[in-house]
Parts: sequence; C-alpha cells; structure tokens
Amino acid sequence: MDKPATMTGSRAPPGAGNGIPAAPEGFHRVAGRLSAVVGEMFPALPGSRTVMVRVGESEISVHGSFEGHQKTFDPARADPALDLRGGDRFQLPALARAIVQQFLEPITGDFSAEHLFPDFHDLVHVALHTPIVPKTGSPVRAARCAFRSLPSSGTLDLVLRLAGARLLDDRDYPAVRAALAADPVGSCMVSARVEVAGLDPWRLGGELWAADSRPARYGRLSGLCFAGPNLIPLRGNSSALRSFADRALRRQRACSSLVGPAEQVLGLWGELETEWGPAREVREDQPLLALDRSPLVPADPRVRAVRRDELDRYLPAAVAMFIEEVGVDPRAGDGGASYRARVNELISGGRAFARFEDGEVVFKAEIGAMSADVGQIQGVWVHPDRRSAGLGTAGTAAVVSRLVHGLGRTASLYVNGFNTPALAAYRKIGFRQVGQYATVLF
Repeated sequence: MDKPATMTGSRAPPGAGNGIPAAPEGFHRVAGRLSAVVGEMFPALPGSRTVMVRVGESEISVHGSFEGHQKTFDPARADPALDLRGGDRFQLPALARAIVQQFLEPITGDFSAEHLFPDFHDLVHVALHTPIVPKTGSPVRAARCAFRSLPSSGTLDLVLRLAGARLLDDRDYPAVRAALAADPVGSCMVSARVEVAGLDPWRLGGELWAADSRPARYGRLSGLCFAGPNLIPLRGNSSALRSFADRALRRQRACSSLVGPAEQVLGLWGELETEWGPAREVREDQPLLALDRSPLVPADPRVRAVRRDELDRYLPAAVAMFIEEVGVDPRAGDGGASYRARVNELISGGRAFARFEDGEVVFKAEIGAMSADVGQIQGVWVHPDRRSAGLGTAGTAAVVSRLVHGLGRTASLYVNGFNTPALAAYRKIGFRQVGQYATVLF
C-alpha cells in the first residue's frame, strides 16, 4: 500500500490570524471537523470504506479504501487557493469536497459532491458550527472516530470506520423477501408494505435500510430496518443497529414510534436515546402472539365488518381505544382529519370489525397490517361498561376466524406484558407466543 501523501504548508506563527493556535490541538480540532464532514458523506454510498485523517503540527493527510480501491488525497490536484493545512475552518467545505471527489472517482465518475449528497451544505454547516465533543473530536455522531495518540511523532490519528446503513433498491428485492419470509409474523408490518409497493421509497412510504455495504449476495441480509411513520428494526447485531442509528440521526426524527423485535428495538433505542430522548414511554415487554387455526372459543356471531356508512358511529370507539392504548388523542394537530382518513381506509378495505348495540360500538378490532401470510390484529377494545363480560374474547375469536378461514392468513397480535387480562383472553382463544416485541413511543 502506498504511503499517504500529505497536505502540507508552512505553519503560521501564533496570532498570525489564520484561526489556528500554535499548539497541535488546533489542528486536531480541525481534523475532527474535517472528519465529520467527510465521514457524513461516505456512509450514503455502497462499498467498504475506511477513512484515516492524520494530523500533525503542520500537515494533514487523508487516506482511505473504497470498493477495494486504495486512495490517497493528492494535494497537487486540489485548488491552489485552499489552505491545505486546514488553517481556516471555513475552507473545510471546499477541502471536504475535494477529498470526496478524488476518493469516489473510481466508483462514481465525474459527479460533484452536491450531486451525490443533496444535503451537503447542511451537513457541512453542522460540522463547522457544532462544538467539538471532548475526547472524541467529532461534532457529528454519525462520524464514528477511534483515536490513536502517537506521542513520539506528535501526531493524532482519527480513524473513521464507516459501516453506514445502505438504502435498499430493486436489486435487493430477493434478499429482502427472503429476510421477511424467515420471520413472517415478526415482519408482517414491513412485509405488507413491500409486497404491495416494492422497495421504492415513494411507493413504500418509507425507506428500507441494510447494514451490508453492498447489494446482498446469496440472498442474505445481515441487518434490515424500515424507516417510515414508524422505525422498525427487524434484524441486526449491535454493529448493524449502530449503523441504523447513524443514518437515522442524519435527519430530524419523523417517526412516531420505534417498534419491532425487542432485542433490536431496545438495542437501537440505546443508540438513539441520547439524541432522541427522553421517550414518552418505553414498553419493553410485549409478547408477540400467533394463531393459524380455528379459535378454541366460540366466535361472537354479532361481530361483523363495519360498513362505510357507519364511519361516524365507529370513529368515537376508535378514538377512545387510541387514547387508552397510546396515551395521546389522535385528533390533535389536524382536528382528526388524518386519523379519520386512516380509519375510513380500514373500513373500506373490510378490515375493521365491530359489534353494535343500539347503534353504539361495544366491541371493536381491526386487521392493521396484512401480508400474504399474516394478518396483524390491532385496536382491540371493549366499551368500559361492558368489560369483564367475555365480549373481548368472543369478539377477537370472530376476527381470528375471519383471518384464518376467510382470508387464509395466520392471525397475530402483540400485547403489553403487564396487561394480564388481555394475555389470559388471547391464550384462551388459542394464541401462542412466537416472539417478543418492544415499543418506544415519542
């Protein structure tokens, strides 16, 4: 491997006006900012990538590996007007742009940094103006730096190992389908979207991320996460979860919850909590249940699909359920227009069920997500005046029968571990635990 070329220049004396103090720490701080700018860019691209920024008292060198290409920044090809010592931090955008351009040429050809990274100016602004974090040197969390101090040489190495989460596309569809099929109950919420919309973010209503650095081979993904209205990490070890957190933190939080397999949810929340916390509530114990045969109790014959003209009678029960379960009023913000539209969509799709008495809902439940194999029951609710009368058990059994016999799906749901009566009712129906979910509510 060739030795890294260096960006050199004569060091200005103290007080010379270039913004860098005489002590080497000034260059170390500049390197932290430079690393953050460069480090924010590379995780967005495929490939194995490692960047080393070495800072001495009067020089900076940058060396890295991308898609198997060993690259070293060549200062001779940079704009001669640049202060290649990084002496002026406000020249860092141009310096970072030059580095990125050179390093990515074997992969991307002649594209500008702005073309490759539409939010280039935003991430540069963050890197320039966010205070340096003590002992890490990097103001942007997504640029994970490991430091090696070399006292004998008077230098400091900042090594960025960027295992950034990758946005999946149609090339990854077979691998995604294989990953989802490996756990059809646990992945139902994501499978339902992918089966209809594919992997295009616009149609999918969110993005699918993988922890792999390039399109999956042999149909396997080591990590998988959906980022949309909810953030749903389906699989991945601690390294994969860190890469998902890094990608999530590049933008403002837009999801209302973090939900999915408990190990992945709680691991990912551990990475995000410092930036996104505190959560409104963390529900760590939510048994995931499934039933693929007839319920063990009689189904309530009066539970039926809600008709479109019954929306106004059904909606108050749906709102009451949401407030009890989630703890917020779904009508807040837009007067309930979006929630009404969602409920109307469920009714129109034949996925909202209720028992009416004297025009009032006394039991309700819905099939929220429904994939080719699994239907996830949600929003089970019994009118407060009719609880402990068996309506919830018989009503849920009716929805299970509809899923299993009418739609040919396995029925599933997840429930809070502290809800002992509900757990007892579901087990009485015949549900068995097949997994463990967790939810973080914002």
